[in-house]
Amino acid sequence: AFRWKTSVPAADLHRIDPLVARSRHADIVESAVAAEGPVQSDSEIVLSWRRCNGDYHVDPRSSATPHIITQTELALFKEPVNDVLLHAREEIDRLYAIVRQEDYVVLLCNREGVAIQHRGDEAKAEQFKHWGIWLGGVWSEQVEGTNGIGTAIVEQRPVFVHCGQHFRTRHANLSCAGAPIFDAGNKLIAVLDASKIDMGQSHRTHGLVLAAVTASVRAIEERLFRHSFRRAWTIATTPPRTSGAGLLLAIDN
Repeated sequence: AFRWKTSVPAADLHRIDPLVARSRHADIVESAVAAEGPVQSDSEIVLSWRRCNGDYHVDPRSSATPHIITQTELALFKEPVNDVLLHAREEIDRLYAIVRQEDYVVLLCNREGVAIQHRGDEAKAEQFKHWGIWLGGVWSEQVEGTNGIGTAIVEQRPVFVHCGQHFRTRHANLSCAGAPIFDAGNKLIAVLDASKIDMGQSHRTHGLVLAAVTASVRAIEERLFRHSFRRAWTIATTPPRTSGAGLLLAIDN
């Protein structure tokens, strides 16, 4: 028999047998939230769990279905980010061509975590809607707890949330790779995400998916930057090592 003697670090949940992790998921979350003492600096999952519990009062045991906004509401949410949608379309298509083989859905969300654009297998639309990973899904931490979209918004950096690392047990069947998009003024304006219904067997592809999402985000940010400074000279630099970050510099008169 499997016995829990101590709480399991959230970052290690993907190493536990998926069925065991789901059956005791809420217990693990509540144990980690209640634990005293500081959290390791690299454990953004536990920090997120504590936010969801203490600040947002999300119930990890709730079986409520994810909130999907109406078409009228969707049109209102889209309007402020029309420029992002315009410049992100090509990258969304490119990213989906990469991750579709692993049954991922690609979502572009606004800064409130509302999915305003998507790519996915239309034949599985009802299934994706059931899990909330479809057009109109609301994925802020305040609403759904720890997840790739909402946690990326709070952390303001790329995040992968796998199965039992989600705060709500209902989402323990999902894996989500989210990365924030910043405008030319370094303001967070959107999030790009790749999500899938996952039974815990695809952990070897997680790093690749997050890297693909992050690369697409960087390409979108470059398009937005060049558009914002289209009347200026733009200098692009490449680092000596391909793994480093490049630089875009806009110069006016």
